[in-house]
Amino acid sequence: MAVLAAAGEGKSELAVKVTQTDGEFPGGVLLLGKNLHAGYGLDDLVSAFKISGRPAGSFDRLVEALDAAGQRAGKRIPIFIDGLNEAEDPRNWRDELSRADELLKGFPYVLLVVTLRNEFAQMCLPEEFPRVEHNGFQEDPKTAIDKYFEYYKIDATDADLPIEFLQHPLTLRIFCEVANPRRQHFVGVEALPSSLASLFEAHFNKIAERVAELSPTAHRIYQDEVQEALLTIAGLLWEANARSVDFQAARQAVGDAGRWDASVIRALESEGALVRTTSEEGGQGVAFSYDLMAGHMMARHLLARPDLAQRLQSDEGRACFRFREPGSHTFAFDVFRALVGLYPQRLGRRQLWQDLSDESLLLNALLLTAQSDPSHIGRETVERYACAMQESKQFAQLAFKRLWSTRAARAHPFDMDFVHGVLLAMPNTQRDLFWSEWVRERSEEVEDDFKFLSSRWKSGDLDEREIRRARWVMWTLTSTSRSLRDVATKTLYEFATKRPAEFFPLAVEAIAVSDPYVPERMFAAAYGAALSTWSDISAVEMREALPRVAREIYQAMFAPGATHPTWHALYQQYCLGTIVIARMVDPACLSEDEAAHLLPPFSHLPSPFENMPQYDPAVIEHAKRAAIRMDFGNYTIGRLIPGRSNYDDSNPEYQRVLPAIVSRMLVLGYDPERFEAIDQKMNSGPRIGGNRHKVDRYGKKYGWIAYFEMWGFRHAQGLLAEERGARPSDADIDPTFPLETESIDLPLPDLFNGQPTGTGDWVERGSQPDYRDILEIAEIDSVTGPWVVLDGFLEQNAPADDRQVFTFLRGLLVDSGEVESLCALFTGLEYPGNDAIPEGPSYYYTYAGEMPFSSIPGLPVVEEREDDSAEYMVSADRWSKNGVAIDIPVQKYSWESYHSVVNQNSGSSLPSKLLCEALSLRYRANKLDLRDASGVASLYRRVGEYGSQLSGSFCYLRRDLIDSYLRQSGKALVWLMWGERGFHHRSTEVRNLHEYYASYQHIHKRAHVYQPASNAQS
Repeated sequence: MAVLAAAGEGKSELAVKVTQTDGEFPGGVLLLGKNLHAGYGLDDLVSAFKISGRPAGSFDRLVEALDAAGQRAGKRIPIFIDGLNEAEDPRNWRDELSRADELLKGFPYVLLVVTLRNEFAQMCLPEEFPRVEHNGFQEDPKTAIDKYFEYYKIDATDADLPIEFLQHPLTLRIFCEVANPRRQHFVGVEALPSSLASLFEAHFNKIAERVAELSPTAHRIYQDEVQEALLTIAGLLWEANARSVDFQAARQAVGDAGRWDASVIRALESEGALVRTTSEEGGQGVAFSYDLMAGHMMARHLLARPDLAQRLQSDEGRACFRFREPGSHTFAFDVFRALVGLYPQRLGRRQLWQDLSDESLLLNALLLTAQSDPSHIGRETVERYACAMQESKQFAQLAFKRLWSTRAARAHPFDMDFVHGVLLAMPNTQRDLFWSEWVRERSEEVEDDFKFLSSRWKSGDLDEREIRRARWVMWTLTSTSRSLRDVATKTLYEFATKRPAEFFPLAVEAIAVSDPYVPERMFAAAYGAALSTWSDISAVEMREALPRVAREIYQAMFAPGATHPTWHALYQQYCLGTIVIARMVDPACLSEDEAAHLLPPFSHLPSPFENMPQYDPAVIEHAKRAAIRMDFGNYTIGRLIPGRSNYDDSNPEYQRVLPAIVSRMLVLGYDPERFEAIDQKMNSGPRIGGNRHKVDRYGKKYGWIAYFEMWGFRHAQGLLAEERGARPSDADIDPTFPLETESIDLPLPDLFNGQPTGTGDWVERGSQPDYRDILEIAEIDSVTGPWVVLDGFLEQNAPADDRQVFTFLRGLLVDSGEVESLCALFTGLEYPGNDAIPEGPSYYYTYAGEMPFSSIPGLPVVEEREDDSAEYMVSADRWSKNGVAIDIPVQKYSWESYHSVVNQNSGSSLPSKLLCEALSLRYRANKLDLRDASGVASLYRRVGEYGSQLSGSFCYLRRDLIDSYLRQSGKALVWLMWGERGFHHRSTEVRNLHEYYASYQHIHKRAHVYQPASNAQS
């Protein structure tokens, strides 16, 4: 069998591995094809091999001995001949292998395996010789690289790896050995070869050392001879503008005319530096294994010339390096890239770009400098690089890809500090056209990066490089891709919860960014992290960092004379909420006088709509037509005007507000002409909706910013309609990112076995569900309670037909003296629905982390009209005041999924604000399972799956907490459980149930009074 593979694909490693002894396998025989001299055969190749201390003598005798050994072992034994193409004349193999193939038919315990490069198969192999192709790591280079990096203890996060180069087993190992040869501890990107130039220098030095070490004593080859031979071949290739050089001409050029076993060409081929090529006419040539290697050695060849600088500026030199243009060198790019890395080492530390007069070549050299040795990059190069990024969109977008790989590198001139400086200096318009567009065009790749970083940051094993990665993610917040921006915010939230002391200064730094999209979401992540961790006394870093950041926010945004005040409603609320949480941790972090500046109408802060440039009305009209479509202009901006009717463009207040918003957009940088072509391609759509591919037009982006600023300003001045809450209904994310609700299994009664199946019988006399056994549960998900149901719902469906029962398990808090009255009232209700038992409050614009608070941190009023403090009553007549007053022990988190792809978990019931306040319950760690000082205090769990035989949900509270509350309040907990027997909506029986429904024969109900632990024991 023949194994065919390209150079560096691991043929030799395979040969060594298969012929080594391994457990019960006796190993095999390894022969080297490079040892076959021209005109010799297999007998000559095995002549040095010994059997029981005596030379084999011939290939036939070796095969006989191995077959006998194989019979004794009961296994086939391989003879591996590695590298047929490395023989002095590979054509000799064809006849030899034909003879061997015929011989081996009589020796079933011997397997002959040969390896060679693909292009030599026709030259070396008989026609019927079985073949298999080996592709190294090409099919899954990432897995191979990951395994090598794990073995060599390399953390290559952000590294711009030469994947094509590393998919070869040999060069992957070389790369790893250069990066971390001792493998004593993990190294980061800064330990990787700083450039391909440094990698190849180390690589060729190692090759020279090995060739010298392995050369025969009688015919020594020295290291400098090896280096000189490589440079000579590179020179021949450069001068001939060719990809290979004639084999005999190469040997003659390097003075390699002696014995084949002492040949430097043979040694370099064996080491994988050179490969043999074939022509259509059957001639042989020599080439470097990879173009990158060839480019490196040719660059070294050119650098040895004293007139290189002058040649680079000549017409001939410029033409030679204009990649992909007629007349350029076949290795133009590879040599040019290598020159960038090697040039400072040879010519007075000057960079290549500094000696080029051709503008195109200069910018290409400058661009490639980011991948060169950082120790050779000086201030002048860094400043010129920054200028090029400011001046050219094409250069900037090519640079961003390269700078991604150096963003977290330690002490690198092109690290994230450099990128931050470049982006900060750009005006909004230019930054969106250069950077935001680059991010959008690579949104899938960028989002994959976020997922990786999120997973990394959740682990908590972080070092100082992560803050630079977080700053990179921060800048992606300029994006108009909604899902990308939301995922970026969630990723930053993960970092903020783990490293608040590093994240908060980054958020404060973002205040100075001219694009409000950035600081708005940075403080969303900050507020979300604060809400999720502040109550955890073990979160020492968060509790220490909050008071400091509160003062910095106050000074920058709310103090008289603040440098960066904002009226952006969402941004402002994130900041105010963070300050309120900080003051819970440390009330002294702001004085009362300072705290007075945190309240509307914020008259000490300048409005962004004052002192704006007076734009020509035609300019405003043009921008309005380009950016503001009907829905946004009528429904969204129209909501800012109390009493305005839809489509009433003549409303005087509307005619003042709309031009002010457009003028503010122009101040921020919206330019209809510059954004027009891009905006026409965007899939913008309405703000709501879960389509993760929606991308706002830039006109919409600047419109949203100005809208939220106007909303915040008008709300603070009391200029919005009374029904408008303190939080805009256009809020887009819940920055506390609650996790998906978990499921539990409950021991439920069988409601269908042994029950009537006929329509009337089932509806009238079917199951009366008894769920009392699940109202109290000792343990849920290994969390010890006992747990008491506050509210629940179940729907059970028969497994074999369409019968169905649903049940509400409504816990209510009632004065102890009213328990009997409540139960009697409930018993007398024909139909307990239609709000006879009132629903608890649902909160649509309250973040999950805010749910336990009686009022939203940082907002002057509760944003929901529903309120836990409202008076609820169970009554036979919902319109009368006759009934029993009750408190509802739950509230519903109803943030709707259309807001964002990262907020899809809603509809959960939690203990009411009354209970949360009385029992000091808090949100923590993305979970709607609230906590108190002792641990998990409440649970919300799904039961079954919607549309299946069983579905439902339950809210539980720890028994010691409900007992404590009932003692202190003088209340009792009563469960009113009711529901209906019926049929699944798909059943035809549903049409025949009216007579039963009219007389309420389908209703089932049961009341049960909770007995606190102390009462139950007594």
